[in-house]
Amino acid sequence: MHFCHKLLIALLILVCSAGFAQQNVTVPTPGQTDLITQVNIKPLSLEEFARRRGLTDENPAKNIVILFGFGLADDAANLFRGTRPKRLQIAEMENFEMVLPRFIASEALQQVNLVDFLTGDGRSVGIVSDQDFCCSSACEFLKIETGDLFARVRMALTLGDFSGSEERDALVRKFSGRNLEYAANRKDLDRMFSAKAEKIVGAFRRNVKHLPEDGTQPYVDELVTAGLSRLSVEENGFVLLIGCKAAEKAAVEGRFVDMLDHLRTQEKILHQINYFVSGRKDTLVLLIQDNNRIRLNFGEKFDLNKFLFDVRNAVSLNQALVQEQAEPSALLASFSFSATVDAAALKQSAEKKDAAVVYEILQNAIRESYQIEAMVEKNQHMLPGFLVFSRGHGSDIFGGMVDFTEFIERLALVTGLKLKQ
Repeated sequence: MHFCHKLLIALLILVCSAGFAQQNVTVPTPGQTDLITQVNIKPLSLEEFARRRGLTDENPAKNIVILFGFGLADDAANLFRGTRPKRLQIAEMENFEMVLPRFIASEALQQVNLVDFLTGDGRSVGIVSDQDFCCSSACEFLKIETGDLFARVRMALTLGDFSGSEERDALVRKFSGRNLEYAANRKDLDRMFSAKAEKIVGAFRRNVKHLPEDGTQPYVDELVTAGLSRLSVEENGFVLLIGCKAAEKAAVEGRFVDMLDHLRTQEKILHQINYFVSGRKDTLVLLIQDNNRIRLNFGEKFDLNKFLFDVRNAVSLNQALVQEQAEPSALLASFSFSATVDAAALKQSAEKKDAAVVYEILQNAIRESYQIEAMVEKNQHMLPGFLVFSRGHGSDIFGGMVDFTEFIERLALVTGLKLKQ
């Protein structure tokens, strides 16, 4: 009898559990959601999905802002997060997807001239770059020929590490294909804006923290503000391409103090873009980064907390050394990388008050002490994939894509352009 009671209780528990499970499991039904998902039995076509989101040929995104960045979601981004305790601007983006790589030898390989593709309906084009007019992702899917780009732009502004006017002239000539008037300082730029020049080209020397500021030279975030303000009045809309390539270049060259400083500037630019688009319903923002093309390799001696302390104080240490506030050995005593410093070269450069060389010695010592290097992935057979963050008008249309063709199809829908068959 006792056994029968136990058996009855066990059966009751099983029956009740099954009934409870039936009440709480919801089976998806066709038409319950219009999202394109694997569990939707009858997914909508891309065109119907776009229509339900209010995207039609008559209602495309008027303005498009594309930032080609570095350190958005990779090893560099992880390191940067260690320096930023507060919420990052990347969290303000609405969607994130990855486009897969593919073989170069594929007969179906499709390359898209991004400027041709996005300006077919008369949008004005502007570019702002923090490094020598570089404004595209290294991903060759999104191909932008410099000469063709210059023919289309209304505005092209860049920073560079110029040692003299000849280098600056050569960069502008290489970009434009000819000698032309361009802005080399704030005053020149203001004059070109006031005169409403047909093309506004500017090449400015980068201000760096370890050297005295040159007030005649603007910062890249100022140029982004100028670009957005100038282009936002265009009747047919605009495409603004923003190239944040200086951080990537610094990483490849082993200048990790500079890399983090450039990423802080990129964060500031993201804030400007997010602020701009938050008040508009006609603008699409895309952030694009190559996926795993550059990886940071950390040696056994790497210590995050010590590394962050050293890079935060590298500029102030540089200033103290040049100003001879104390003996170099005493100033270096609290820094973990002091053992890898070339003491003789440092003392000699500090006595000459050569701040640039002192700063270079410090950055080299930090790289060697913490055993950090940037590994560049080059594959002659395959083009890299890329990451796409989106926000604004039509951003949800980019959800669920996995390859380049899908990316282009969605971009065509949002921009209101027809793909060539």
